Amino acid sequence: MRLFQTGSLFSAALTLCITAASASGQYTVKILASAQLSNGVLGYNPAYVNGGQMVGYLIASDYSDHAALWTSGGLTDLNPTGDISSWVYGTNGMQQVGAGGPGNSQSALLWGGSASSVVVLPSLGYPEAAAHGIGGNQEIGYVGYGSEVNYHQAVAWNGNGDTYVNLNPSAYQGSEGYATNGHQQVGLALAGNLEHAMLWSGTAASAVDLNVTAGVSGSAAYGISDDGSQQVGTESNLYTDYTSEAALWTGSAASWVNLNPAGWDFTVAYGTNGHQQVGSGFNNSGGYSQALVWSGSATSMVDLNDFIPSQYAPMGSYAYAIDSSGDIYGYFAALTAKAYAIEWVPTPVPEPTGLVLIGAFAWALLSARRCRITGHALKPTHLHERPSATARAL
Repeated sequence: MRLFQTGSLFSAALTLCITAASASGQYTVKILASAQLSNGVLGYNPAYVNGGQMVGYLIASDYSDHAALWTSGGLTDLNPTGDISSWVYGTNGMQQVGAGGPGNSQSALLWGGSASSVVVLPSLGYPEAAAHGIGGNQEIGYVGYGSEVNYHQAVAWNGNGDTYVNLNPSAYQGSEGYATNGHQQVGLALAGNLEHAMLWSGTAASAVDLNVTAGVSGSAAYGISDDGSQQVGTESNLYTDYTSEAALWTGSAASWVNLNPAGWDFTVAYGTNGHQQVGSGFNNSGGYSQALVWSGSATSMVDLNDFIPSQYAPMGSYAYAIDSSGDIYGYFAALTAKAYAIEWVPTPVPEPTGLVLIGAFAWALLSARRCRITGHALKPTHLHERPSATARAL
């Protein structure tokens, strides 16, 4: 476009208006994949979304659980040959991690997009293992016995399990890992009868307890930024109420920020890009879980459910991951018994600027000298449940 003006003030005023509109905090949505019932799929349970991949498990025609991957190309059954059941808990958009086995044991598994690509990660001599997260050529999870945390030990595997390290801190009764950026890891460890959010830097001795109040509150860390600057998860006071509150840390218990907004319950943060945090929660007015994004404080919360087109009739939504551009990945359930993997893309939305522009234009007309400039579009300003092994059923 072309504009005529006399002096730099008009240009400065216009630039300020456009920049303000670019930071308005609006999102458009992209549907990445969908899960639905069919003759061979009696049910399904998404657990995580990242990039263009939604992972979880499906209920097969023989009523067994099969690890599942949904993309724009459709459904891929990841259940390895010989395994009775399997589950996927995480993805980096290219590979998938989870667990499975023949029935009398369970192994941590790594896939590359197909059942035949499965790699069994070392269980360190234990009968039970699971991988919960993947990042930076590293997988994170646990080994141990049974389903209780006090019998588990957090483990990080590198590559295809070529090397591994037991992260369980010596002063704690058990631990599990949930997310990794390839260098640092987050999860939880059991202190007495309470779970404490933990941060590791590759060894058991490096463990940092992120729990806010020793002996009173329980916590867990489900996500960590690529640069390690932020960790997110949930914190709750088991002696005053039983609701969880989304939590943000920057490397220590003292850095804790309560992200729970007024009027919301059971909030949890699953992912962070170092600037913003994503998760879900329940509005006190009732209803379903709603995907949320924060910018470092409870008051900055934006309800992402509001941007899902009403034609889908969303019954609940979750946000799990956010990339460096501020694009957010999650899923929502619909009344049609489908689940949709979704990407929320931050977009600039113009704010009312008519009066400002009219005033600036009037000032320009009164000026004595005119010069021609060529306008150009400004770059958009992007805004800057890690589920446990049991994902919420639809």
